[in-house]
Amino acid sequence: MTENVAVSVKPNGVPQELIPSDWAALGATRGYDPRKAHELRLWILGPSGEGKSTFASSIPQTLILDFEDGVRAIPGQRATRIHVPNYDKYRTVVDKLLAEARVGKFTWKRVIVDTVDGWVQLMNINLSNELGIDDVTEMARGSGYSKLKKRCWADIAELEGAGYTWGCVGHITSKNVVNPVTKQESTVVSPLLYDSFASLIQMQADVQCMMWNIVKEEPKMEKMTLPGGQVKMIQKGTTHVSKYYMSISEGGAGQGTTKARGVPCLSGKIEVPIVDGWQEFARVYSDAVEKTRKEYGPKV
Repeated sequence: MTENVAVSVKPNGVPQELIPSDWAALGATRGYDPRKAHELRLWILGPSGEGKSTFASSIPQTLILDFEDGVRAIPGQRATRIHVPNYDKYRTVVDKLLAEARVGKFTWKRVIVDTVDGWVQLMNINLSNELGIDDVTEMARGSGYSKLKKRCWADIAELEGAGYTWGCVGHITSKNVVNPVTKQESTVVSPLLYDSFASLIQMQADVQCMMWNIVKEEPKMEKMTLPGGQVKMIQKGTTHVSKYYMSISEGGAGQGTTKARGVPCLSGKIEVPIVDGWQEFARVYSDAVEKTRKEYGPKV
């Protein structure tokens, strides 16, 4: 008979209430223990050319499934990309990832789909051919979209179950919506991917990142030597500077949220450099986790 002895469980060094040993053996824990930055499941969105693939390419130990062959000319890449032009290549890559995981070999720790729009298009062609129809999305009552979502997500779920974390990159579009309460119409941005699939990714992701490239006009400064030999900086016109920003929303939540899941101290907007953007994001995220732990954790 197994003795049910209470043990002290201390994730991240935070004192916890006692948990019975049999439940602790099953993985029962208490305490604030959010995912580390390298474990985060990411939903990266933004307009074309606004830094989505640039940011994804800065993440180390990552394999990017490049469905649009669009990340060749990105400086300072830390990720590895593989162009996926057809379903056979896609299946070969996914099967190899799973085969390596089964023997405990992880050449990559994260798999990123870039973009989900290209991925869904490729999977649509394959599934339509299997069913002997022109386009699976034209099936009645949305059943085709459901089949397509299940086919795509089955691979993500299997990769995650094998030990990989994941990321999805997607384009956005704008649309007019009517507030059901005020009846006022407004324009909002949303994923280009069809709603039910985009909602699934959002619900499963830990962090949703909206990337923006903002061009600002800044003063152009030059050195000027004064008659007495002093050096002074003076403005000589202006220059346009391109900067990348990330708006961070909580995965698993609806529109209007501004925090990563479980990290309320994380800023809703950060500037990310064009090179090594991931390093800056991971620093800001990790600092926010520690701040959250101190502010919201149990008092020792």
